Amino acid sequence: MAGKIFILDEWILHDLSGDNGNEKRAEAETFLEKMVAICDRIAILLGGIWAGKMYQLMRSSDVDTRRSSKLLFGKVILNSLKCDQIQVQELDLVQVPKGILQQVPRSDRYLLKLYYHCKADVLITTDMRHFGSLNSDNGLPNLNVKERDGFLPTYGTPIDKE
Repeated sequence: MAGKIFILDEWILHDLSGDNGNEKRAEAETFLEKMVAICDRIAILLGGIWAGKMYQLMRSSDVDTRRSSKLLFGKVILNSLKCDQIQVQELDLVQVPKGILQQVPRSDRYLLKLYYHCKADVLITTDMRHFGSLNSDNGLPNLNVKERDGFLPTYGTPIDKE
């Protein structure tokens, strides 16, 4: 059985680097461990902002950040069953439903293109100001956006119906 595909904005990288505190780092690590165990996966864009921040995370000299980085890179990014790595050029021809891209900042549009290109199940974000109205229950086709703080605590539990 194929697992779910998640699109994560940059919160995961900030959490794993400790930018958002140790509690958020622990939550992000737990999420990644569950994702690996459940057989879900993420999709990332190579050559973009997300990948640049990921490589920056890997170069950190902080002990906790290095541990978090090894989890992300070793168990997820380098595992083709856990991570779909998409080249920037692949997103050029992605068909996104009309009017959606204009609702988010230009710098975040790659997330929507990645979502539709990969036929993702959930886009998990901390930016509900821009992404909050972009759900299929608001008339937008096949778009499932979840807020990080609401999604992570229930992921992998009986409450998780996504």
